[in-house]
Amino acid sequence: MRFDFIGFDDTAYVLRHDWVRAGLTWHGVVNAFTTDGGIYWQPLTWISHMLDVSLFGLDAGAQHLQNISWHVASALVLFSLARRFQAPVWWALAGTLFWALHPLRVESVAWIAGRKDVLSGFFFLMCLWLYTNYASAPSASRYIAMLGAAALGYLSKPTMVTLPFVLLLFDWWPLQRSWRWKLLVEKLPLFAFSAALSWVTYISQRQAGALAMVRDAGLVERIENALTAYGWYLEKTLWPTNLALIYPYPSQVPVAAWAGCALLLLVISAAVLWRRHDHPALLAGWFGFLGVLVPMIGLVQAGPQPYADRFTYIASLPLAVALLAAVVALANCIPAAWQSTAMRLLASLAIGVVLMLSVRAREQLLTWRNGETAFAHAFTAVPGNTVAAMNLGALRIERGAYAAALAPLEVAVRAEPDSAVHRYNLGAALAGLKRWEESERALLLSTKIDPSRAEAWSLLGRVQKELGKRDDAIRSLGEAVRGELGSKEESRVRNQLGLLLLEAGRGGESEAQFREAVEKDAGNESALLNLVVYLSGGNRLQEALPLARLARGRFPENRQARGLAATLEAKAASRNGSKAQ
Repeated sequence: MRFDFIGFDDTAYVLRHDWVRAGLTWHGVVNAFTTDGGIYWQPLTWISHMLDVSLFGLDAGAQHLQNISWHVASALVLFSLARRFQAPVWWALAGTLFWALHPLRVESVAWIAGRKDVLSGFFFLMCLWLYTNYASAPSASRYIAMLGAAALGYLSKPTMVTLPFVLLLFDWWPLQRSWRWKLLVEKLPLFAFSAALSWVTYISQRQAGALAMVRDAGLVERIENALTAYGWYLEKTLWPTNLALIYPYPSQVPVAAWAGCALLLLVISAAVLWRRHDHPALLAGWFGFLGVLVPMIGLVQAGPQPYADRFTYIASLPLAVALLAAVVALANCIPAAWQSTAMRLLASLAIGVVLMLSVRAREQLLTWRNGETAFAHAFTAVPGNTVAAMNLGALRIERGAYAAALAPLEVAVRAEPDSAVHRYNLGAALAGLKRWEESERALLLSTKIDPSRAEAWSLLGRVQKELGKRDDAIRSLGEAVRGELGSKEESRVRNQLGLLLLEAGRGGESEAQFREAVEKDAGNESALLNLVVYLSGGNRLQEALPLARLARGRFPENRQARGLAATLEAKAASRNGSKAQ
């Protein structure tokens, strides 16, 4: 609860949109259902963030507490569900703690942007719980309750699209319902919702540019990446080290990697099919794990990550079932005379595993204190992590730690020399260190790679001004104001450009820039005062005086504004007096 927003997606989910920052309002609820916010269509997640703001303001600790509460609730539902199917209490507890305390859960729970995971996970489990009620004694009310929980899950995160397939596996085990067409028909509303949500998500991601964030890959390459992703998830489940906020997308997947993962998946799948009658939980858990991950293994790539810790939030539920079923299967192979000793050993092993996972989860949790700690860990934990390097450098620039920002930014530039963003960030760090010549070279490359990058032109202009290259600075700032800048930033840049133009003897152009600056940002004191000074210096008293009075009214604490107004009023009075005489 003492942790902060980390910036990466927290900004997009909570801080960027005025209708979220305003708290729970009717306007906000309408927006939640009618916009994807540039990310996903997830109205219930938006509403939960708005409710947090209404109750606690923009307190990051309270938002973290809500994530924790949903996760704890999910763990309780999971334990209850296991007990409903007569799982021994210690087995149910071991499975629940294995899932709830695993380090792979940290990202979804400790990241405010992970709210969509903990919400959808809770309603996924509640849907299974309510579906169990319906299957045991079918009725319209129980069916509607199950659909209601499913709908809330769909409204939380699009990854719920695999739910109807999971329920078909649930029918086979543990519900052991006999196959009838009714089993398929009763899930038709869920299939329809899944299809609609998949299409909406695809359109949202394409419009947000997420589908263009990775290089175009053919189907074969995507399959290779998907196979490797499955192997990665299995590895990190059994050995959760070097976990990070973001993982770099591989430029090439070695044949040995994807072929080895493919062989492993085939062997495990064949084994669980072979033992499906004796150990049905193995089959249900294993194929549930494979199926739930299908939307997130890169067959349809969205964003720069090949896999992510948060993608396991629901997928690890059936995998935990499969792992426990495997342990039970092995335990049943032990001779009866050794059963008692073996069970004590297994109990000790389970306690040891849960304790080790808890320690490892706490270590991982501490890397999520703020954006810098999260990206610093990702930068060191995963070699070649350019996304982490870029964000770490940008965060350090933001707090003025320019020297510390250089190392990760130089790594990012070496890895992706044609990235305008990396070159810009490097230029910004060098400018902060007043290494003007090096900064200019980096920024010139950034603007050459992407001439539309207005902030790069703006910074380049300032650097060139420091180097005494006035004409170059005027050209660069001119390019900046022709690009896309926020109104306040554009006002600041136009004011700076106006001063350089005035210095160059181009007064008419300078006046136009000062006026534009004031129009873009009425709170820009410097631009308004520069305009007053320029007009008064040109003996344009009738134009200067109203603006000087306006400046004094807007900025009563500004001594220059008060002085200019008083001086111009005195001049006006003197003129009026002369005319009267």
